[in-house]
Amino acid sequence: MLDAAAPAQRFLTGRVTFCNMVPMRSIPARVLCLLGMNGIDFPRDQRPLSFDLMAAAPRRGDRARREDDRHLFLEALLSARERFYCSYVGSDQRDNAVRIPSVLVDELLDYCRGAFCFTDGVDLMERLLVRHPLQPFSRRYFDGADVRLWSYRDDWCRAARAGRAAGAECFAAQALTPAAAPEPVADAPLQELELDDLIRFLRLPAEWFLTRTLGLRPPQESAALAEVEPFVLDGLTGWGLRQRLFVLAGEGCPEAEAHALVRAAGDLPHGAAAELILDAQSARVTAFRDGLAPYLTDACPPLELDLPLGGVRLVGWVDGVTAAGRVAYRLGRRRAQDLLGLWVRHLVLNHLAPVGVDCRSRLLTEVENKRSHSFSLEVLELAPVAGAVGYLADLVELFRQGQLAPLPLFPETSAAFARVGWEGETWHAWQGGFGGWSGESPQWAIRTAFRGRDPIDADFESLARRVFAPVLAAHVRP
Repeated sequence: MLDAAAPAQRFLTGRVTFCNMVPMRSIPARVLCLLGMNGIDFPRDQRPLSFDLMAAAPRRGDRARREDDRHLFLEALLSARERFYCSYVGSDQRDNAVRIPSVLVDELLDYCRGAFCFTDGVDLMERLLVRHPLQPFSRRYFDGADVRLWSYRDDWCRAARAGRAAGAECFAAQALTPAAAPEPVADAPLQELELDDLIRFLRLPAEWFLTRTLGLRPPQESAALAEVEPFVLDGLTGWGLRQRLFVLAGEGCPEAEAHALVRAAGDLPHGAAAELILDAQSARVTAFRDGLAPYLTDACPPLELDLPLGGVRLVGWVDGVTAAGRVAYRLGRRRAQDLLGLWVRHLVLNHLAPVGVDCRSRLLTEVENKRSHSFSLEVLELAPVAGAVGYLADLVELFRQGQLAPLPLFPETSAAFARVGWEGETWHAWQGGFGGWSGESPQWAIRTAFRGRDPIDADFESLARRVFAPVLAAHVRP
């Protein structure tokens, strides 16, 4: 009925009337609503013209728009007979930052806070303020928890009811039993575990559970062809270009031939712009290789692992071993996933403890200087660890649990929580923010495996400390 087109009607005909705030218009009404009472919108700012001499030298009696708006607000408040309603944007829609209301609304709330109270001890602001969800299809409008929130949308109501139906709320409400687990978990009990599989599992247990245990396929997104000619590289394309240059340089490919192969991929613009990009990316790769070279001297053959752990044989190889310890590297920024792989192989190195090899591990990555936009080598070092077998046995036990239920271990978020707790860095890792990082929460595996429940709970905190606390304790501070 509200959406239906209606003929024009006169002012105050007994229905809902929308109008501007002008003097002497606030005739007494049962319900009076003020919309858009945001701090930057009301009272209105008057920006005088440069040749306005009255604004340059104001006198008593001159009209001031801000004072007029204060009077209009008072008129509206006095005209409301039963209800007085003010709405404003209380949170930023991008980062959920608090946004203040109009100073007039703040003054009214301050007066109410000082003049009234409830005998039952309930905070007055909890009764006066109604915080609406960001989306109109939020479940809060349909679950009845707050009688002040409701909606007339029948389609969204049906969707909310379907989401609360028994058996549809959680994707994995409880862990699978070994007998009920699908193939190959039920038919092939875990007897041998590859070291690389353990590392892949730890990098995202939710995706492992969906793809390996349940056999689901990740959604394939079709890449749309660009409609404009590229003149600059995005982050992912630039990273792939540097990887190709790094591999070709390691294979002894001449620079001119490497540039021709990279240019043939079609990711670069034409002409001089491509040469400028290639020169900049090649210089970055060369600087990384030059910084990496001193750490790769005195190379040792790969180490073989065959370790029984509670009925499971952990097998695999550890490469990158030198006399000064193991060296891992990544031409890019350091990620928590790389730290997990470094930690698992570091435990194997400390268990095997070959003669003539220092039981230390180093991860070499790039770090950017924000001011100069230059890149340098960053080295993270892990000291020798006592009781490496015990840590490996604990990780293998987590692997067993992850075959039957998705574990709330999210590398970036869990590492940030283990390091700083519930600070802004942790929420940025989970929810994303500015700078191109979208966070871990939108990933398809996490959204699917933890559908219907909040994965950031006590189990998440316990698991984050269990996995990353030993890693942080082994850090060698520069």
